[in-house]
Amino acid sequence: MDRGWIFFKVAHYPNYNECASTGYAVVRWPDEENRQSRDIDAVAEASGLPPLAIEHTELHTFINKKLDSARFMQVCAGLEGDLNNAFTANVSMIVDTFAVQPGSDWKGAAQALRNWLLNSVPSLPEGRSDHSIPGVPFRITIFKEAEGPAGFTVGRWTPNVDLAAELEGEFVRALENKSDQLAKYAPSAETILLVESQDIALVSPAGLFMASLRARKRANAPNVRQVWLAKTYENWVTYLCFFGPETMMEKVNPPNSLMVLPRYTQYWDDALRKPPTV
Repeated sequence: MDRGWIFFKVAHYPNYNECASTGYAVVRWPDEENRQSRDIDAVAEASGLPPLAIEHTELHTFINKKLDSARFMQVCAGLEGDLNNAFTANVSMIVDTFAVQPGSDWKGAAQALRNWLLNSVPSLPEGRSDHSIPGVPFRITIFKEAEGPAGFTVGRWTPNVDLAAELEGEFVRALENKSDQLAKYAPSAETILLVESQDIALVSPAGLFMASLRARKRANAPNVRQVWLAKTYENWVTYLCFFGPETMMEKVNPPNSLMVLPRYTQYWDDALRKPPTV
């Protein structure tokens, strides 16, 4: 997603300014001004308040995730919107990671998959079923449920990837690396790490939050005072404050859907004692 658009939303989106009753706006892009060394992405200012020093990084769910996501999107991304109202049941299509390989006729595979789904899904039984489809060079899994809202979603799963461990490692690297870049701003500014995740198929916000909690216990990142998540997909973005002032977290984060709030500390402490999942 375009960086300027993300930062415009951070500076003007109600999640920060309205919740904190401030009027911050991005005034500088230090990494574009400073060509001699690594620098942060943005500085936001508001009259009478400390500046915000903001560093943005994209979180990759697993090694080679970006390449696999691009292939997956070529074949499967358009199906979710096209078929959202095509079925009377709640239908999910799941594909293994790395299933979409180079050298495939991606456009032909997408059309063959779409035709098969329209013709075959209505007669499938409820529950899980696995399928090989002519013209589609990978197997798919269908989950069909009569209960719940009708719709169609696509996703991936990672049978050969320890997703929780890789995600935690990504967070540790992000925290430690970006803490160094924020160091010179920390004495006078409120420092923010904005973590962007474009993965809507493999990880949930709760899984990302758990990975961030585990990572913060491991990472040496003294210059990161706030951690925000931007879940992005095309022109859509949702923000959560994973770590920051309690009043800000209470106002930004949905109280019932995710419980990313200080008052649920005991719940997450108990969760951290269990094997990590996403």
